[in-house]
Amino acid sequence: MAYKTSKQRSRERVVQALYQYLVSGGEVLQIEQQFLNQKEGKISKAFFSNLFLNILRNRTELDDLIAPTIS
Repeated sequence: MAYKTSKQRSRERVVQALYQYLVSGGEVLQIEQQFLNQKEGKISKAFFSNLFLNILRNRTELDDLIAPTIS
């Protein structure tokens, strides 16, 4: 298995956290804490939180950018 940096693992967890948020409709801060508290693999906690929260904060704009490419 290839070595992954803490930022790579953080990005993977962000995708998982976003999926969980979209599927479950759970509380954002609760989901964030759940993923920050996972023990397997070191992540950059600040990078994870910043990316996760900013994606959710800018969701409408991101959806508008992605929508034209989905048919």
